Amino acid sequence: MNLLYCIIRDIDPELATSGTMIRPLMLRSAFKGVCDRVALIDGGSGNRKRLWQKIDYHDFDAVHRELNTLPIALSDSDHISRHPFVD
Repeated sequence: MNLLYCIIRDIDPELATSGTMIRPLMLRSAFKGVCDRVALIDGGSGNRKRLWQKIDYHDFDAVHRELNTLPIALSDSDHISRHPFVD
């Protein structure tokens, strides 16, 4: 199975000091253990837009979207929505 894993912030093991970041890391690790391929779309809106444009949707069997309490439109570090329709 090929999985597309989306999260609205960077997944960085060095910054994983709270549940907000530990959960996505653990999920990604678990998905890699059971899926043939796990493609990650993460980061700020500009990075996510670039990654979405590279994806061939026909290659994936499932999508997992990891949301947090911050609205997607405010997910950039300065909370200015640059690409509101990306996600």
